[in-house]
Amino acid sequence: MVSYDIPFRLEILESHILEIESLLNEVREAFSEQDSLYDNSDMIRYFKVSERTLANCRAMGLISYSKIGSKIYYTKEDRDRFLENHKVYSDECYINEEGRVW
Repeated sequence: MVSYDIPFRLEILESHILEIESLLNEVREAFSEQDSLYDNSDMIRYFKVSERTLANCRAMGLISYSKIGSKIYYTKEDRDRFLENHKVYSDECYINEEGRVW
């Protein structure tokens, strides 16, 4: 019959759990809200564009990205910079008597 040292195994398990918790906290700190990463599908949903349109933006250098293996990631800064670079400013805006803008 095999004898198991249960208290010893529980001690090892607890140390592994504490190590995992520590690593999770490091990841949470590294990826705070302002440093969030978005993948391709996140950006497609956010901008409401097709995968091809987003690929064209990358190919033309309109949006920055990182590629790890075959996976593409964008930071919040990449997304915000793209929006700021493509902001359209109106020269003037008029509202007629019916409240319509022209």
